[in-house]
Amino acid sequence: MSLTDFLLKLAIKVLGQVLSEITKQINRVQNEVIAEMQRWVTQGFDDIWRGEDADQFKEKVMKLMIPDLDKVVNVVTNTHNGLQEAAEIVVKADQSAYQMVSDLASLYAKI
Repeated sequence: MSLTDFLLKLAIKVLGQVLSEITKQINRVQNEVIAEMQRWVTQGFDDIWRGEDADQFKEKVMKLMIPDLDKVVNVVTNTHNGLQEAAEIVVKADQSAYQMVSDLASLYAKI
């Protein structure tokens, strides 16, 4: 195995670990942060805080904060997908380059 092959495999392995961690964090934001914020303003909220200020707080959480967190999740998801596609492109390009070099070597050997 050449040094470049080793480095490419190492980079892909590290990228896989990074993508896995990104997925965990996306799930955490969706399942813990957003869900918790929704619980803040739905479960028992009216029992502890009432009035115009409470209504404004609930509205801001539901109409501003949660949609903004959804936007963050979408950006991170798109980044994740872009990194994954880039890795696939690099692997395919490496395979194509290797095949071209092999084909040229075969042609040269026939001369």
